[in-house]
Amino acid sequence: MRRPALLVSLWCVSCATAPALDFTQTREPPRPVRPRSADQVEVFMSAAPEQAHVEVGVVEAQQQPGSKDQAPELIAKMQALAGQHGCDALANFTSNDTVIEDMLVPGGATRKYTLSGYRASCIVYLMPPAPKVQAPPAQVAAPVSVP
Repeated sequence: MRRPALLVSLWCVSCATAPALDFTQTREPPRPVRPRSADQVEVFMSAAPEQAHVEVGVVEAQQQPGSKDQAPELIAKMQALAGQHGCDALANFTSNDTVIEDMLVPGGATRKYTLSGYRASCIVYLMPPAPKVQAPPAQVAAPVSVP
């Protein structure tokens, strides 16, 4: 009897708790791209940026049963995937929710719940983004004494 219990335990441990992530390329980038970190991928939730760009793919994220990831975590994971494909930004987010119905016990009650999901365009600017330059720290002037 230990073996089936162990298999069930291992099955539950292997249950997907991380979101499902997917990248689908829609066209070739307008210029050579290389992977970038997630924090270098800009996010435009409801509109595309004004800078000239081309959509090169679609990024999708979908919660899985047991996932505790909420919108901020899903979007961060989308940024990371977009960065792996060299995208400069994600834009025009839309919902990609899925309703799941589980049977709680065989022949018994069921429950319905929604798994959050998002879809966004992965875009590449026609001109590479300018490197971000940090401003030098402000210098504090020494107090001046007035005679």
